[in-house]
Amino acid sequence: MASTTLHVHVGQCGNQVGERFWSLAATDASSGASAVDSDEAAAIPSGSRPHPMFHEVDSKAVAVFVDSEAKVVDRLRQNPCLSGVIRKDACITDSSGRANNWAMGFTASCQELRKGHGLFYKTVNTLRRELERVDRLQSVVIHHSLAGGTGSGVGSALLQYLREACPALTITTSSVGPFSSGDCATQWYNTAFSLSALTEYADAVLYRDNDISLSHHLMTSAAASHGKGNGSRMPAGWGHAAAIATASMGTINDSLATDLACVFFPTITSSSLSSSSFMGCYQPWDARQLSRSCCPFTYAKFVDVRSSWSMSSSLPSPSSSCRAAAKSGQHQLVARGGEEEGSRGWGEDWSSLGRKLVATLPHKDLKGRPNVTIAAQTIVRGMSPEAVPSPAAVSTWEEASTLPSLKRGGGGRGGKGGPGKGSRNRSRGLWAAAVTWEGRKVNPYVPGAVAPPFDSALATLLHQDLPRALLLAPWRQQHQSQPVETTYSLDCPPTSSFPHSSGSRGLAVCANRTYMGSTIGKVLKRAEEMSAHGAYLHWYSRHGIEEADFAVAFEQLRRMKEEYEEWGRGAEQGRRQGAIIG
Repeated sequence: MASTTLHVHVGQCGNQVGERFWSLAATDASSGASAVDSDEAAAIPSGSRPHPMFHEVDSKAVAVFVDSEAKVVDRLRQNPCLSGVIRKDACITDSSGRANNWAMGFTASCQELRKGHGLFYKTVNTLRRELERVDRLQSVVIHHSLAGGTGSGVGSALLQYLREACPALTITTSSVGPFSSGDCATQWYNTAFSLSALTEYADAVLYRDNDISLSHHLMTSAAASHGKGNGSRMPAGWGHAAAIATASMGTINDSLATDLACVFFPTITSSSLSSSSFMGCYQPWDARQLSRSCCPFTYAKFVDVRSSWSMSSSLPSPSSSCRAAAKSGQHQLVARGGEEEGSRGWGEDWSSLGRKLVATLPHKDLKGRPNVTIAAQTIVRGMSPEAVPSPAAVSTWEEASTLPSLKRGGGGRGGKGGPGKGSRNRSRGLWAAAVTWEGRKVNPYVPGAVAPPFDSALATLLHQDLPRALLLAPWRQQHQSQPVETTYSLDCPPTSSFPHSSGSRGLAVCANRTYMGSTIGKVLKRAEEMSAHGAYLHWYSRHGIEEADFAVAFEQLRRMKEEYEEWGRGAEQGRRQGAIIG
């Protein structure tokens, strides 16, 4: 079996996300199997599923499911889409619960491992068996939430165990932060201890804040209900009560699972799959690449993941945040003319995806400061082989396609240089001049112009518009040949005909942004306030967690917050000096 990743789903939230995630993965594996010709299908062993996320021998998922209550895991096993791909002995449950208490989940796990029985002991043994089934294990991904007892406490114990038992293993987590309005009374303590463990033991953390997820849902729901496409938001007084009334936790979990699928699914390296080269065409997700691209820091290792797969068709475009990004280059994402029938170039659909994806990214942190990106990675799916831009070709194209400053025509309400409504051809005239590249007239925005030997609209998005919208830190723009590292997955019929499959069209952005500094500061402030008043401290002291342990966790959070703020200050200085375009 090729190098692969073991997914471990811990707690209620982790398993709810896992149900949706593995349903998509099972569909993806089935679509890949259908890509093999019928004559070649006989060469594949019966029951084999040639997909990096499934074992070759029995087609079972490379995954383990853990919870201190059996309800969610039992429902997952009964899902018709997963009945044939989830191994029964990979589901570990009991009925003890963890009382929404990080201390109970963590210390009980350590005691169970020492005594040789209990939920955590069974989990460790199951992980060992699962690891033995894999020829080359590259990484482990832990899916969990930070607010409860099982996801936070057992998840932290599992992180510590894996790091000590497998020092060279790349550990990534998919961590869900709590609602500000409160999931449980002890959520700020649990989140503080969990963030401290993540910083110490994980290589990269894919962090999803529930507040941001609800805010995005409110924005799209407001636009859909009012029939507007301007990104209008719900009134501030609606608060979380309106969000809960219009969105279920299932909707939020499904959105996260779909975004993770766009990142974790394997990439296709050949547009023609066959039984002899099937595994070679599937390239497993590279955890080391994500860690290297987005988390080359000591404490700042939290990554925001967004993808076009989870965006509703009702997503407003452009939204207010998208319009803000447009001021620094997003206006270049205009519809491309001259596309041939059946072309798989980026054209209008991909430009629209780029705008909508940028609209989901928060452009300010909780204190109103610019949300700077200190490192990022993109995944582009559904590309035709000839459309993939090579760095050398893109560099030559960018030099040739540097447009001179053009004056817009006067007239209209906007005045001489403004965006007035009087001249319909004003924006069209902005791109009317074709540039010369290798002796040919080249301009992706002019119908009939000769296109370069790659998709120039894609290159514009990845090398110009997306870096501007993300507000990349100066060091990424000055010292990197490619500001945003990109991984491509090719279009391979019939896999591309299945939505949310490895070969279907999709765009994902993994961005390490300074927004996380204000989020950590919020958690730290709330936890310290509770601790200063002695709230619920006895719930933790009975499990061996004393005030000194709180002090260590709080100090870890301060270091995380300071590192993000330091990057934010440096980026702001760079902006004033013109190091960041925007």
